[in-house]
Amino acid sequence: MADKALRLDPWMTPENLNCVKDAYFFARRFDDAISAMSGIPSEARGRGTRLMLTLCYALLGRKTEATRARSELLKKYPRISAELLLNQDWVCARKEEEELLLAGFRTADLPLFASDIDLSGIANPRRLPGCQATSVES
Repeated sequence: MADKALRLDPWMTPENLNCVKDAYFFARRFDDAISAMSGIPSEARGRGTRLMLTLCYALLGRKTEATRARSELLKKYPRISAELLLNQDWVCARKEEEELLLAGFRTADLPLFASDIDLSGIANPRRLPGCQATSVES
């Protein structure tokens, strides 16, 4: 469907490219996701785009680009973690999607776990397996 959407509208807005990049990422078409994100101006890239760019480069083994993207992501979003995203607004419809997201975080050397402080405003947060609850900021 993402291919068809791009064929129908090759001049998509950054907002629409954000949706296309997610479809490519979860289909494990990382090069296509990167290509879609390249159409989003740097100043229009939000947390999701910066994260997906980092994960795609990392999962493709493109270490130099992954390191640069990771640095830019952490500069803008220093408290990002997989656990926090999964407790806020990121919903994975299938277990395989969550596993891919977590694999990307691991490969990109991004934090998996959130601190207790980061999750303090969330009622009944779901902790990822292996998480050690901590009251200190990570």
